[in-house]
Amino acid sequence: MGKFKIKDGGRYFIKLITILIIYFLAGKLSLSFAFLNIHASAIWLPTGIAFVALLRNYKFWPAIFIGAFLVNLSTPTPPLVSMGIAVGNTLEGLIIAFLTIKFAEGNKIFDKPKNVFLLLIFAIAGCVVSATIGITSLVLGNASSWNEYITSWFTWWVGDLISVFLVAPIVLSWDRKFSVFKEKPIESTLALLSIAAVGFLVFTSFSPIESADYPLPFICILPVLWIAIRLGQQAKGIGIIILTGIALYGTVNGDGPFSLASQNASLIILQIFVGVTIFTGLIITSLVKEKGSYRKK
Repeated sequence: MGKFKIKDGGRYFIKLITILIIYFLAGKLSLSFAFLNIHASAIWLPTGIAFVALLRNYKFWPAIFIGAFLVNLSTPTPPLVSMGIAVGNTLEGLIIAFLTIKFAEGNKIFDKPKNVFLLLIFAIAGCVVSATIGITSLVLGNASSWNEYITSWFTWWVGDLISVFLVAPIVLSWDRKFSVFKEKPIESTLALLSIAAVGFLVFTSFSPIESADYPLPFICILPVLWIAIRLGQQAKGIGIIILTGIALYGTVNGDGPFSLASQNASLIILQIFVGVTIFTGLIITSLVKEKGSYRKK
């Protein structure tokens, strides 16, 4: 029994360190898009990582806390302020994960439309906690000013909220044995190529059309609908990652319909577009999944 406990504890420690490293690296990458100030980024991948980790096991919370603390400590942020931010980030993940497990079937959150809507409510609430604690900690610690409070708070909240829906669906979908890429390899490949092509057309300078003059983002929904109806969560998750990556590249480089004078405002608008697109896809995939329509007949 003693040997089993040691072995089990070793696995837990390895997972803890792995989550911490992933969280830290994702945090550093996300902070590279913090254009408003060095702390508030409209792109914040760690929230989705924290949600998935805590959804699997609450005991992973130390990895989230330490990871968040180290990310902020690696910037010109006082230790006490970094600790306050880490508390907010950890509570955020715990709140969303707890509510999801309690009221929305945990890991099966994306299997039913009702649960997807519940997750939206839970994520909104959890991200309010993180943004409020984080920005207040910065202001009280003289690392930010009250004049920037509202803008910084909204940037923080948007970045955290979209992260939940960007990261969690693709991670949770790959926990399943069923893979649409084995069932429908040709259609999956064509669908992902189409979403990449639309991304380049809408969001980059490679487009022959001046996308800022036309409402081209609307066409992005077409390949997303194709993937959501025909291929399911795994393919849709990868497709959204591809579309988001291309859109982010173009927007940061001043291309596409969401490119504004303020880079922070550009990313916020982009994130809202990505969030609406993801949510639409999640509702459709969950509806189709209830009918069991993704497997090849």
